[in-house]
Amino acid sequence: KDSIRISKAIEEITSLTKPHAIVALYEGHSWERLAFSAARKASKTVKCIGYQHAALFQLQHASRRSLGEKYDPDVILTAGQVGLNHWKRSESFINPIFDILGSNRSSNRFIRQPTETCIVLPEGYLSECYILFSFSLQCARRYPHINFIWRLHPIVSFNDMSQLGIEMAELPNNIVISSKELEEDLISCRWALYRGSTSIVTAASNGIIPIYLERKDELSINPLFEIAHSHPNITSVDQFLSALDAPHWNQQSINYCLEFFTPFDYSKLAQQL
Repeated sequence: KDSIRISKAIEEITSLTKPHAIVALYEGHSWERLAFSAARKASKTVKCIGYQHAALFQLQHASRRSLGEKYDPDVILTAGQVGLNHWKRSESFINPIFDILGSNRSSNRFIRQPTETCIVLPEGYLSECYILFSFSLQCARRYPHINFIWRLHPIVSFNDMSQLGIEMAELPNNIVISSKELEEDLISCRWALYRGSTSIVTAASNGIIPIYLERKDELSINPLFEIAHSHPNITSVDQFLSALDAPHWNQQSINYCLEFFTPFDYSKLAQQL
């Protein structure tokens, strides 16, 4: 229903304003394709531009699939070089235009003072918070010499943790609940435990070693899947300690992360208007 409602609104606005182009997020949601179709229904000359702001995952299919001229974007702008490379390798679209627009999530490099600290970076879902926090809680109890920083996605509150059965008042002393900005937390970290959160890109691009937590018999949600061989992928508390001795994050991998989100270049959008 929401997708249809959005498409009706796009059709009406396009009919009234006669824009040269429309720009929509392009992440694989159904409303995106309906928005392009609705705009074209209202205007035969409108250009449909999709902006890939989120990460592209290994098994992501919807956005990569061509649905024909009626529903496909004319132009796909990406958040960085990594996304552009993905699209250029895609054989789904017949006559696409691809370019890098950039992102406000481009990483700032900063000087770190790492200690024996691991930051925990869940996505904005309570289920993912539970997976990472319960796992890191086991690690914290097993390895008291390692400090852990728990961060939340902005759409989740630590007040929600009681729904997960995690009592904040009973946490060991080597777990810190963060209220700082991400970069402030990262200054002291040597490792980052994560699953699907793209905040790992900011951490890894500053030399922090990413540790991906896999679950048995699940499809990977690792945003760094293309370089999964270059950092630890673990499934158990026992493997966590071994992961801490992983080789330092190499410069080639850091460079990859720096190309994930690049600074905005608004001229790239202007060129398509």
